[in-house]
Amino acid sequence: MVQHFTRLAALSLVLAMAPAVSAEGDQIALSKTQETHLGVRTGDVLAADRQALAVVPGRVTVPLDARLTVAAPFAGVVQAIHVLEGSEVKAGDVLLTITSNDYLEAQARHVQARADYRALKASADRLATLSREGVVAAARAEAAEADAARAKAELAVARRLLGRATPVSEQKGVYSIIAPKDATIAQLDVMPGEMIHSLDGALVLESAGALWVEAELPSRFVGQTSTGEKVTLQPSGAEAKIIAIGRTVDPQSRSVTVRAQLEANNGLRPGQSVQVTVFGGVEGGALSVPRASVVRLSGEDVVFVANDGGYRVVPVTVLSRGADNAIVRGALLQNAKVAISALTELKALALEGQ
Repeated sequence: MVQHFTRLAALSLVLAMAPAVSAEGDQIALSKTQETHLGVRTGDVLAADRQALAVVPGRVTVPLDARLTVAAPFAGVVQAIHVLEGSEVKAGDVLLTITSNDYLEAQARHVQARADYRALKASADRLATLSREGVVAAARAEAAEADAARAKAELAVARRLLGRATPVSEQKGVYSIIAPKDATIAQLDVMPGEMIHSLDGALVLESAGALWVEAELPSRFVGQTSTGEKVTLQPSGAEAKIIAIGRTVDPQSRSVTVRAQLEANNGLRPGQSVQVTVFGGVEGGALSVPRASVVRLSGEDVVFVANDGGYRVVPVTVLSRGADNAIVRGALLQNAKVAISALTELKALALEGQ
């Protein structure tokens, strides 16, 4: 209320100091002193190289290949968790310790498979020697060699299965899951004392690096933007480059998914909600003006263009509005100045001249 009366007082002072509006009706005659009293500031009219198509909700995500779900190779009970969400780990760090009868049985099968292979291999070698000397038939030696090859394959399977777990020293049937690479713990899916089944996800690792932003773009704008175009995020002001535009239109929202890669994280975190301004091609002859400069006057959009005598009211057609700028068409010249403050006072003065 106080601000409103202050504006009225300033406007009354300006009106008292000199005639405010010319007889033509579209020219507001203001001296520099009057502009100062009103607090008029200006912004630039620039050539537009792109326009804001839509401002839509978005969410910061990590790249699809940046997350890795670490699964338990053997069913068991979680004995201990050695990390927390947000922890940074190095390749080889212990993540979980699990007590597992299945692991104990797998160890026993591995020992048996190794013994079977050694016995069959020794028998096959002996029969191969006897076959070369003509003591036994070649078919018998070949059968023994096939048995040894089968046992070798079974041993390899058993060894590979055990290789997915790291044994805990002096604790039978207890294994650890270790970090396969340097990463951050993004998600824990188990707690100590819980049962976990074979191949169930235990936790999710997230590699450091660039972030993405995902947004749903109304389908009517799909043909007006493309990969490589920029989007801006509010309130951070960060920029991202579009890397993928979905082809399938959601039947409920009538939109497609747009993914963009952030050029700099600017303190953003995965899962954070943002407002995404999506840009696309601009019409020929379109100009960019500060968003605040466009106001409604007598039912149409106008800007107040600075000239030697004050300000001229110029009608414009708004093509799009972004977070900071509006793309317009009208009788404007590039590099002209338009008012971006004291617009309520200028509107009142313009109405005086009508």
